[in-house]
Amino acid sequence: MTNDSVSTSEKKDGAGTVISNPAAQSIDETDLTDNNQSNLAVTLPESAKRTSTRNRLTGIGLMILTSLLATINGSIAKYLHIIPTGELVVITGIYSVCTFSVVIAMNGISIFEFTSKKLVAARVMVGTVSYLARVWSFQILPLGDAGALVSTGPLFVGFIARIFIKEKLTLVDILTMFLGLCGVVLISKPGIFFKTDEEQLPWFYFMVPVFSALCMAVVYVMQRKLGATVNSVTISFYIGVAQLVIGVGYQSIISGTPFPLLPDCYTPRYLLVLTGVFQVGYFVVANLTLEYEKATTATLFRNLDTALAFLVQATLFSVSIEMVSVAGALLIVLGTVGLTLAKIFNFKCGVEF
Repeated sequence: MTNDSVSTSEKKDGAGTVISNPAAQSIDETDLTDNNQSNLAVTLPESAKRTSTRNRLTGIGLMILTSLLATINGSIAKYLHIIPTGELVVITGIYSVCTFSVVIAMNGISIFEFTSKKLVAARVMVGTVSYLARVWSFQILPLGDAGALVSTGPLFVGFIARIFIKEKLTLVDILTMFLGLCGVVLISKPGIFFKTDEEQLPWFYFMVPVFSALCMAVVYVMQRKLGATVNSVTISFYIGVAQLVIGVGYQSIISGTPFPLLPDCYTPRYLLVLTGVFQVGYFVVANLTLEYEKATTATLFRNLDTALAFLVQATLFSVSIEMVSVAGALLIVLGTVGLTLAKIFNFKCGVEF
């Protein structure tokens, strides 16, 4: 339920996997303006026009399905809050390892021969820790609040990139990050700003999804440095392995048992199984989306995740929605939309601000 990177050549899945599309280009390299597309529509034959329309409708459908899968997965994690977070992560890891092992075997992909092994290892570990924090957030916090906070990742990319790879930090980066932080304050409602007699979750609980978002910002920057040098399937396989290791380790620390415990019989196990299925499905659909839509469009559309999370919170979980939280979520969405539109304007007009 998190927004994706502002890069148009990369996307991510719920476990923090950035999905590279070799055919996609970054915003700065896009070769079709709106005018070009209009002229193209005039010169194309009727059959090509129909194909273009069908592809656009397919892209829209895939973007909607991506948001639905992300929301469903978060909702399942919320519903299964009685199951330890480590166990949910392990289940996802099992599905990831099994699924991508088959893909690797069928396509003859090497999981040992690739460059920048240390950077890949760091990217895998940081992405997995981000996913663990994300699952915990959905289980403990109100669904809408968690969904909005984990979507702040793109707002921190400019700051992280400035620190690690010395990219220029623009005024838009600073302003959108400030909007996102204001949204975080409104959602977390720290006692220093908000005085209430009602029982509230500790404000630092709300920092866990923000930590998840920060980790994803680091993942974006690492992926920029890696580029397309490492197959995304290889990274996804190792993320599954890391989920198994970190899930078991986290469970050992929290519960004192070396391995996650299977849920009791009364637990709806089919939902536990669906957690891994939907996560892998999310990866596949998000990857297919990039074949039909530019990632800038997909990034803007992913703000639907936040709206769906609040809707599910109010309808299925019967948890009231606080207007302060909605205001905070709107600030985060505004920051993400503003950052994406600024990148598009920068390309079309050649003006950086």
